[in-house]
Amino acid sequence: MPKAFNITKLEIDKLTELVVSIKGTAKVSRQLFLIEVY
Repeated sequence: MPKAFNITKLEIDKLTELVVSIKGTAKVSRQLFLIEVY
C-alpha cells in the first residue's frame, strides 16, 4: 500500500465528520436561502 492510501480509522472518521458537517452546512444555508426568497 502506498503511504498516501494508508489511512487510519481515525482519519476516516475525521474525514467523514468533515463531509457530514459540510453537507449539513450546505443544507442549512440552502434552507435560509429559501426562507429569504419566499
